[in-house]
Amino acid sequence: MAGANQRPSTSRTERLREALLAEKYTICADRAVLVTESYQQTEGMHPAIRQALAFEKVLREMPLWIRDYELIVGNVASRPNGTNIFPEYDCAWMQGELDTISTRAGDRYILPEAERKALEECFQYWPGKTLLHLADAQSPEEARKAEAIPALHTKFSRVGGLGHLIPDHKRVVREGLRSMLQEAEEQLSSLDLTDPADFAKWHFLKAVVIAHQAVLEWAGRFADLARKKASEESDTERKSELESIARICQRVPAQPARNFREVLQAIAFIMDSVQIESNGVSIGIGRLDQLCLPYYQRDLRDGSLTKEQAAELLECLWLKLAEVNRVGEEIYSYMGG
Repeated sequence: MAGANQRPSTSRTERLREALLAEKYTICADRAVLVTESYQQTEGMHPAIRQALAFEKVLREMPLWIRDYELIVGNVASRPNGTNIFPEYDCAWMQGELDTISTRAGDRYILPEAERKALEECFQYWPGKTLLHLADAQSPEEARKAEAIPALHTKFSRVGGLGHLIPDHKRVVREGLRSMLQEAEEQLSSLDLTDPADFAKWHFLKAVVIAHQAVLEWAGRFADLARKKASEESDTERKSELESIARICQRVPAQPARNFREVLQAIAFIMDSVQIESNGVSIGIGRLDQLCLPYYQRDLRDGSLTKEQAAELLECLWLKLAEVNRVGEEIYSYMGG
């Protein structure tokens, strides 16, 4: 979809686009509930380990879905156009807007009653435990006074990562996430825990291992779901597509991508998992053209891909990435944040 007025190139991506635009934006409580349950079970542990275990729990237990017609899969929430809540960063604002978030002037989100009740219950755990509270408690008085100046707004950095980063897609695509996991495991096993410098690295590396394993298992869950849907599918063409999705999800991002489609699927998984783990914005995809070019050219040469198929796959990726939503307090809807 090269231009703002250009229509999707195939009926498949037209249907996916229409489905995306037709769905209402809703608050999804699943991530908030799962993270809260995990933090309740891990009190006293190192912060990096707690966040990794919470991430693992979300990827293991959050409901998955695959849209009709999709070729590139992945979910950031439990339903299409669902929006996650990140209570470990800050949830006081959400508590104050439960009655108005569906009706406020800008950036409205539907809050189903069941989701509201689930959020109200999990929010009870967080007073005094959020990142915002911890950051404020450790800030000097001068910093708090400075923030009272209307020209400054530093709360962004205390309620989530500011983002503006690009994940290392190149390494994931070329080496595979399992290789990166093995590297972390090797470094972890080589530490001398009697050395304070090495001991300081242990928590971080352990968290890396947990997070990498969680993403690999999550991709495996999509492979299982695609296989299940394929077994129930009566349309032979869609059945074959679902079987291909299952094979691809079983391979990437665990192993190096072998072709253009596997590259795009690996990137979709990494982008979505980053969005699930952290409350950051402006997560970039990077130089997709440079990364994909060798795979694209090779697939064209060997006849396994046409230019039209490549365009459709790219549109499927753009539509998948467009499912990511972020919700914040009402003031941000007036600030463009």
